[in-house]
Amino acid sequence: MPRVSVVVPTRNSIRTIAACLASVRAQAGAGVELIVVDNHSTDGTAEAARAVADRVETFGPERCAQRNEGARIATGGILVFVDSDMVLSPGVAASCVTAIDEGAAGVVIPEESFGAGFWAACKRVERTCYENVPWMEAARAFRRDAFERVGGYDETLVSGEDWDVSGRVAAVGPIARIDDRILHDEGRLTLGRTLSKKWYYGSRFRAYANKSEHDAPRSRQTGVIARYGLFARRLDLFVAHPLAFVGAVFLKTAEFAAAWLGMTFGRSV
Repeated sequence: MPRVSVVVPTRNSIRTIAACLASVRAQAGAGVELIVVDNHSTDGTAEAARAVADRVETFGPERCAQRNEGARIATGGILVFVDSDMVLSPGVAASCVTAIDEGAAGVVIPEESFGAGFWAACKRVERTCYENVPWMEAARAFRRDAFERVGGYDETLVSGEDWDVSGRVAAVGPIARIDDRILHDEGRLTLGRTLSKKWYYGSRFRAYANKSEHDAPRSRQTGVIARYGLFARRLDLFVAHPLAFVGAVFLKTAEFAAAWLGMTFGRSV
């Protein structure tokens, strides 16, 4: 029986799926089961996954439902949820096993962005500002019984779902943090595509905001001042990468505006 089940939800992910699944297969020091839950892709994602994964299922309509379906059919005692545009460093699974064997209910796996072009460099700086900030980093690996005890991912959420499940698992047991990383493939970011994505998530953010309106850590996650404070504490990044740092602040400001417009004028669920 595998110790770790890695669940990857997909939707038209052909650009990144091969690298993602290869990184799961390259995990060292732990028995790993690989499950892909595809949301009716039309670009060959499911076919590519079937050549690598232990199991490929078709399920939707959103990531939370896909992740919960993957957890339901998984056989491992440790569940790791990875997006299809992520690449795992080789020691992630083994480090998650160690952390959970030592008593953790959930595990934060630090994320590092990479990609092509100026805006990807800005996103890399932004994500670096969130490192070791407990209210910004969400757990992606869980002890199965803790995950099942809190009911898994909230399928009414499309935005904020990672923070939500991590917070609920934290009420069951401690959240650990490992050193091994996830590399997040941003591709060639464009400003228009990034803001469109933020508008979409903003239009569906009200459910999370209403659910967590009295939760102090979560109010910081969505607070403009708190987020800018994270940039202010990392002025070393400004010294090292001045243009990308300024671009990251500009990008986050534009993303806040797009998300607000989405919340105000878009569909709210």
